[in-house]
Formats: sequence, C-alpha cells, structure tokens
Amino acid sequence: MAISTALLYEGLVTPVGWWSLALIPASCLFFYICFTINHNQLHLGMFRATPLNIAANILLSLCTGVPVTMIYLPHVQNHHPNPCNGKDWAGAHLVDGHQGLWRALIYIAKAQIAPMKMRPRSLFAGLNTYRKSSLCLEALALGIYIAYALYAHPVSFLLHNLLPWFLSMNALILMNFALHDGCDYDSKLDHSLTFTTKIGNYFLLNNGYHLAHHEQPKMHWSKLPHYHNETVKPRARTEFEKVSILKHLRLMYFFIPKVAKNEVVAKKT
Repeated sequence: MAISTALLYEGLVTPVGWWSLALIPASCLFFYICFTINHNQLHLGMFRATPLNIAANILLSLCTGVPVTMIYLPHVQNHHPNPCNGKDWAGAHLVDGHQGLWRALIYIAKAQIAPMKMRPRSLFAGLNTYRKSSLCLEALALGIYIAYALYAHPVSFLLHNLLPWFLSMNALILMNFALHDGCDYDSKLDHSLTFTTKIGNYFLLNNGYHLAHHEQPKMHWSKLPHYHNETVKPRARTEFEKVSILKHLRLMYFFIPKVAKNEVVAKKT
C-alpha cells in the first residue's frame, strides 16, 4: 500500500515521457496487489479499531481508483454464496458459448455491467453503519483527489493513474473468473481452482488457494496453505489443483487446442 501510494504520487507529478514506460507497469502491478489486499480487507479487517479500518479503506480506494466498499455487496454477499453459478451476478453464464481470448474479453466487459443491473439501486444496501460511513469517506477522498489531479496534472493523471487503475481492475476481474472458470459451479467442493505457485501466491496473498478461501473466507491469508494441505486437498478433485497461474491463463484464454477430426465426427454423430 505504501509503494502504491508512492507510485500514485510520482505518477501524478511526473511529466509523460520515458519514465512512463516504467511507471505504468509498476503501477499496474502494485495497484492490482492493492485490489487483492482489499479483497482480504472486505472479509477480515486489518485492525480491531473501526477508524483504522476506515483509514485503510480510504487509502486502498486511492490506490485502486474505486471506493472499495462498493465491492462488498457483489463479492461477499453475492459471489461467495454462489461462486460463479447462475445466481452469481458475474457468473460464468455471462460467457456461455465463448472460448479463448474472446471469452475472457467478453467476460471482463459483462462482469462490470451485469452487477450494476442486478444489485439494489441503493449503494448502501447490505452495508452496516461502519461500511456506510467508510463508503462515504472513500468516495469523498477519491473525488477530491481526482478533481485536484485533473486540475493540476491532467495528462499525467490520465496516463499514470487512470490507465493503471483501469488495467489493474480488469486484471482482477479476469483473475477472479479464472479461479472458477471450468469448475463445477453448483458443487459445494469443486467450484474453485487451487494454484500452489509460491511466486504467484506471494503477489496474490495466497489467493491462489481459492477453494480454501471460499471455505474459510475470514481465515487470515497466511494460514490458507496449511488449511489447504490439511483439510481441502484430501477431499478436492486433483485436476482442480494446479501449479502455475500464468500457464493456466495462457491455456484457457490464449491457446485453444485443435480438435481432432475423429472427435468432430463423433460429436456430429
């Protein structure tokens, strides 16, 4: 969060130029990590004190470009009870019949529009007093920052802040989908994939242990690997446990194996 804040500031005050080639990808990475931090924060606050959690939410909102409490209803209250199934506002049904990169791109677009249509009109629906207060302060802080940035450094803001916000948010949407895509969405056990890569989980705060997270959403992320090995792995299907997240993304959305001729004939028959 500290690195993201520094990148946010440096991106704002740095004129567009050669440094942009380093600032933009670095900002995308760390803003994405802040989305992951917020994911954990939604389930289990970092602090016992409410004011400190609100302060963390405000900082995360600045680092992601979104009032982060807005994600609580669609993610915690809708997605978690219905992981990617027909009741999930952003479930796999949004891209039925599509494959490969086209499937990923269509999902990214629809997964942002569908929840806005399905959720209650009130932004405060489903929120307790703490979250309502936090949402108001997040929106206020983010609005003030955006207004100042557009007035003082509009070009730098658009390229160094807004673009990484947009790209990291879309990466988050795709990653959340990839953690369920191809699973048994109506199963109580086999609705999520598990990725055991150490490097990937370092940046994802162990979110690759996704089935373990869905079973214990309030468990601290550092404990998920142990819970997976002791409780989830003996029960889950082995084909839903993978090592590399990047390899899975490549195979799912950037490479479609050719169907053998005899398979086509068999399907037609």
